[in-house]
Formats: sequence, structure tokens, C-alpha cells
Amino acid sequence: MTYPVMLILCALVVLTALTDDLLGSLVSLSVLGGS
Repeated sequence: MTYPVMLILCALVVLTALTDDLLGSLVSLSVLGGS
């Protein structure tokens, strides 16, 4: 694998983890607010 490809893959993984975190907190916030 070339260096740029690894860099892009790493960025994708980080972005996915971040959006997962954001979605999780949004869901828990809406659940807490709804109850």
C-alpha cells in the first residue's frame, strides 16, 4: 500500500469513529430529553 492510501484510510476510520460518537450522544440526548 502506498502512503497516501494509508493516510486516507486512517482519516476515514477517524471520521467514522467521530460521527459514531456524535450520533451516539445525539441519540442519548434525544432519549433523555424525550423521557
